[in-house]
Amino acid sequence: MASQAPPISPREAATNPEAAWPGGEEEEEEAEAALHEQGPGQEEGPGQQAEGQLGGEPRAEGAAGVPEPVLNAAISSNAPSSRPDLPGHGSVRLLTLPRGAVMPPVPQCAAGTPRGHLCDRERLQRHGCRMHTRDVMSIVIPKRFCCPFPLAINPYTGRVAGQMWGWIDKENQAPTESARERARRSCIDLACSFTWPDAERDVLFEGVKWMFLFFRFDDQLEEGAVKGDPEAVRRGVDELVGILQGAGQPSDSTLSQALARTWEHTQQGRPRDWLDQFSRHYCELLLSYTDQSRYEYVPGRRDQLGMADWEDWREISFGMDWCYDFMEPALGSFLPHEVRQLPSMLRLRRSASLHMGMLNDVFSTPRESFQDRQFNSIAIIQRDGRCTPQEAVEVVSRILAERVDQFHAAREDLLRDLAKIPSSSADRAATEAFMDNVAEMIRGNHDWHYLVMRYETDDVASRDGAFRYPDDLGHPPSTP
Repeated sequence: MASQAPPISPREAATNPEAAWPGGEEEEEEAEAALHEQGPGQEEGPGQQAEGQLGGEPRAEGAAGVPEPVLNAAISSNAPSSRPDLPGHGSVRLLTLPRGAVMPPVPQCAAGTPRGHLCDRERLQRHGCRMHTRDVMSIVIPKRFCCPFPLAINPYTGRVAGQMWGWIDKENQAPTESARERARRSCIDLACSFTWPDAERDVLFEGVKWMFLFFRFDDQLEEGAVKGDPEAVRRGVDELVGILQGAGQPSDSTLSQALARTWEHTQQGRPRDWLDQFSRHYCELLLSYTDQSRYEYVPGRRDQLGMADWEDWREISFGMDWCYDFMEPALGSFLPHEVRQLPSMLRLRRSASLHMGMLNDVFSTPRESFQDRQFNSIAIIQRDGRCTPQEAVEVVSRILAERVDQFHAAREDLLRDLAKIPSSSADRAATEAFMDNVAEMIRGNHDWHYLVMRYETDDVASRDGAFRYPDDLGHPPSTP
């Protein structure tokens, strides 16, 4: 094994990105071989650092990818793996990086091909997965997309991750090994730390609860028993919307009960206009699943959807509006209502949401295609452009660059608008901090997708099927 390279400073990593991954191709291959030799389920001893994983000095600004050994590890809590026979499983550790840290660049393969995510039948069979007859869509994800924003991570990441798992257990949100594995692969704690890097610990933990609930109903409505049944999806959505609108009581569903308790907590001490906006945006997110289910499963509806209509839906369905709302308590300042409604602010939020949502489409498309779900930009571009999936990825890559330009333009417009309307220096400072946070969120969303195993296809390719949560939505409300 090659000797350990000396640590590098953040400034050196910023000026020389290759130094952020000092091992080089030879050490990287040794690291990957060692990872496979270790075998599934074998945990490292206390204090051991796996070769090829991140550690040591904080990484300053550099490229956004990560080495493949790290891509194959869930960055989440230390809960043991429930399916050790699947690739990429063994011990997992929480990755805790300081604010301003980024990941080293994705190394090149020997043939010079970027090590993106290769989603294909050969890769799964190489890892011993028992395949269904349906092929997985084959695409190579570029090692990075246009995302010229700083990366920040909340310093409370590790501590809040432990709180999250305690809350999951207390609320009985992942009572099976399958459910816990789905939660582990989603790395919800890391997503929240990228989204609200300046939040205090208690506020970050509150945001983690909302994000977990989002992922929980997303997986249940898209991959659970109600998948393919628009009426069942509507019943589940109506139950959750009714709780947020004060028009219904939670049923026996542990999900709806946890939502009710979380909503009760969030309402304490928050401005009424902010609560109304947060609730409205979260309900719009929920209702978007009803539209999605109709377009996915009602014959002929999918073909009626063009890209412009899809973008209007995707702006809502990726669920970033409530995350923007939660930035206000996370930053410690609530924006004036008139600032929230400025057209330039709405354009800024839309450009960010579509950048993040379309990037998500690239990573999730192989998994969705394996489940006969094709309600995404890749499928629409393929259909309208009569192109291959890989060509559709290239189109999305160009669109993401345009979204970055739109974000910058909207930011400049918003700064000019702030100068024209009556606003205090505190309001202007809060708005600028909000815009900075949105930029950090775009970058965090980008890097999070490269780090997590949420969109892997090994589980849906196996005969045991997808890792999933219990199907507990749509039951009649419980009586008081």
